[in-house]
Amino acid sequence: MLVRLDNIGKSYPAADLFHQVQLQINDGDRIGLVGPNGAGKSQLLAILAGQVTPDEGRVEQRSGVTIGKMDQETRVDPSRTLLAETLEVFAPLRALEQEIGRLEETISHTDNPAAADPLLARYSRLKEEFERQDGYSYRQRAAAVLQGLGFRPDDLELPCRILSGGQISRLGLARLLLQKPALMLLDEPTNHLDLAAIEWLEEYLAGWERAFVVVSHDRYFLNRVVQRIWDIGNRRVTAWSGNYARYQTDKHKLIEQQQREYENQQQFIRQTEDYIRRNIYGQKTKQAQSRRRMLEKLERVERPDHDIRDISLDVSGIPRSSDTVLSVNTLVLGYGRPLARLPFEASFVRGDRVGILGANGTGKTTLFRTILGQIPPLDGGYQWGRNVSVGYFDQKMESLQASPLDEIRALDPLAAEGDLRSFLARFGFHGDDVFKPLATLSGGEKNRLLLARLIYLRHNVLVLDEPTNHLDIASREELESALETFPGTIFVVSHDRYFLDRLVNKILWFGAGDVDYYHGGYSDWTHRQAARAAAPGAAVAGPDAPRRKEKEAAPPRREREGLSKNERFRLEQQLTELEEAIAVAEARVSEIERLLQAPPPSLTPGELAGLAREHESLQHELEDRVARWEDLGLKLAD
Repeated sequence: MLVRLDNIGKSYPAADLFHQVQLQINDGDRIGLVGPNGAGKSQLLAILAGQVTPDEGRVEQRSGVTIGKMDQETRVDPSRTLLAETLEVFAPLRALEQEIGRLEETISHTDNPAAADPLLARYSRLKEEFERQDGYSYRQRAAAVLQGLGFRPDDLELPCRILSGGQISRLGLARLLLQKPALMLLDEPTNHLDLAAIEWLEEYLAGWERAFVVVSHDRYFLNRVVQRIWDIGNRRVTAWSGNYARYQTDKHKLIEQQQREYENQQQFIRQTEDYIRRNIYGQKTKQAQSRRRMLEKLERVERPDHDIRDISLDVSGIPRSSDTVLSVNTLVLGYGRPLARLPFEASFVRGDRVGILGANGTGKTTLFRTILGQIPPLDGGYQWGRNVSVGYFDQKMESLQASPLDEIRALDPLAAEGDLRSFLARFGFHGDDVFKPLATLSGGEKNRLLLARLIYLRHNVLVLDEPTNHLDIASREELESALETFPGTIFVVSHDRYFLDRLVNKILWFGAGDVDYYHGGYSDWTHRQAARAAAPGAAVAGPDAPRRKEKEAAPPRREREGLSKNERFRLEQQLTELEEAIAVAEARVSEIERLLQAPPPSLTPGELAGLAREHESLQHELEDRVARWEDLGLKLAD
């Protein structure tokens, strides 16, 4: 046992967060803490860290346990460089290193063996301790963690005073990972990380041998790193076994069971009350009185708690745009100098959902600002179609100026206040919430308000820059459901892979300079990337990259003389057929995974079991097909 929570509770005048919480953290536990915004997740972490005292109950800690917490604000010395500030984690080790250096200097100038012997003995002990703590590699470990979290090698010597807020948060996360406490508490660690850094963190935590509790709204991340879920809400914290997908399935089944038990008992109560009313004064009065006493003693089944959604979007009445929504022609993006280049001609049609992916700073937001007319392209061009109305979700939310009611009223000054308040209620603004000044709104509230504006204006093209930021999981799922039914076109930048997997059907990947264009969803794209990376000599570009790039990647003719023309044609045909079969199988696997992770009520347990068997069979087929695809790639590369 590392930490035990014994009937703890916490409340504030404006919010009663939780009470009678009994939980325990043991060595090696990997726990995901989930729940709606405002339910008390950060407060629970602060109690575990000893930063906040619970109002009731007590917290027990094992003697000598070290607890490290990732705080929302990281304090740094502005005069130090990024690397130097990170190395402060190793201050005791560095002091030991300096002491070893001083001893070496002293011993080298000591001629008297009797005086040197105790120095040599101390030097030997310190060297052993230094090696035990892996002292010769701490600088390399620090640099590797910083680069894994998205810092470039050149960034390591940047002074902390010029780092952005997001960079400082990543610095704080790097220091915590390097400290390796017995219990690590992480509050939204994937914020400010791009996809590559999130995947690196997942791999890093997969090898983490100590305990951690992580608050996250990233469902992919939770599925890959945690083995238990703590679900906080309705003043309770409930522990579940398994990752987030298993928690979702188990919770859904439990709610269904509780609902059946509740409905059955309610039916029994109604029938018993009806019997009592009909017979309390008749010949069966004793039986009626007996049943009334029994009913009074009956332990009532509580109505099960269902997720309360913050967002309920109405996407009806969206006007139709032309079939071709946006055309781009060898577009070059940047501010004075090229930042990213789309080296192809492409048309995006009505109904497309285009995911814009890539590392931070590669030009994703610059693309949006270019096609919105805020900055001109450096070269090439773009053209919007007819009857296109574009709504922009800016992740910085700079366009918001007033309270929720005033923001929506400004869009429709003649609308009745009651109608506006009813509309805002679908986005979680109830009662006096509609009058909140902008400065008092949380990040999630600002996010929902900006979404409300876009939906109210009935745009048929949505350009969304990180729309799930600040939203809890329930709100993200509601947003996904609404956008799935959106009849227009969506361009979206997001680091939420679950959101992307559910929504997009095309990918623009922003790499180092050039942008690649893929047809298919997020999982299809990642599978293809992995397969192509594993195949020696395979082209880096995706299957739908421009043919010009495919020709550039092809080997010279003199390197292909090992195969006859007919043999090459036959192998290329087999390769194409395999790619198509792999794409179909991957799409079905993704569909089954979505059904298993969030099964609709209409699916029976037998049907769910059948889907699980089909999923396993498809996975085996995919492994065989990818292996054959790689073999063919090797033959064609010879």
